[in-house]
Amino acid sequence: MLKGKTAIVTGGSRGIGAAIVSKLASMGANIAVIYAGNQTAAEAVCEKCRKDHGVEAKLYQCNVASFEETKAAVAAIKADFGTVHILVNNAGVTKDGLLHIRVTQRRPVVRFQKAEGGFYADIEGFVFPLQSSYASHVQIVDGEIPVNMKSGHKGTIEDPEEKAWFDRIMNVIRYIETSRTWKDRIVQIHVSDGGELTLIPREGREKFLFGQPVNIENKFSRLESYYTAIASKEEKTDYRTVSVEYDGQIVCRK
Repeated sequence: MLKGKTAIVTGGSRGIGAAIVSKLASMGANIAVIYAGNQTAAEAVCEKCRKDHGVEAKLYQCNVASFEETKAAVAAIKADFGTVHILVNNAGVTKDGLLHIRVTQRRPVVRFQKAEGGFYADIEGFVFPLQSSYASHVQIVDGEIPVNMKSGHKGTIEDPEEKAWFDRIMNVIRYIETSRTWKDRIVQIHVSDGGELTLIPREGREKFLFGQPVNIENKFSRLESYYTAIASKEEKTDYRTVSVEYDGQIVCRK
């Protein structure tokens, strides 16, 4: 029922927490056990899950009263398991006896737009649906996007081949997002049949033929060379395309 899903259980090393872990594992879920101090008990629970139910189970020490420790533990879990589908908060403490809730909202950095619909993705590559009442002003990727998901899907891309391409283009998005120069300069990315990219700048008539989303830093370095060594020396460029698809080349065509 839960095969392939990942569950986090805090306080999962003993008592009710251990029982919850066992039940989720019996249903096929992979388990991330968060424990405070009893490593031996946590390891025993994980070993029982692996032995009895054949699932993946790992333990993570964390003080859930610390936001920073919890954030780090979740990051480690996502690095090991890819994503999280289930969270059971079985443990928790507060110094003042009050329940403290911190709510964070995922911030989209890119919008993927297909003919039949689209979706957002945040900087981590977590995808979520478009909202009819709100449109975020972010980078747009359109065209023949080789990703197919059910309407309303939230989470990660499930198909291995689609996820591999999606991870590569998200590396391009992250590069642009962390560069003041390129974040201001590139406004749209078009995907052609085969998953190749064309970058559309905010200004100028040229389009940048990027090819597959690989060798990202090298390709952007050559695009920078185009601006500094070619475009800067001409009052007006009439190039319609600038290609950095092939290693060591900048091919400009009018």
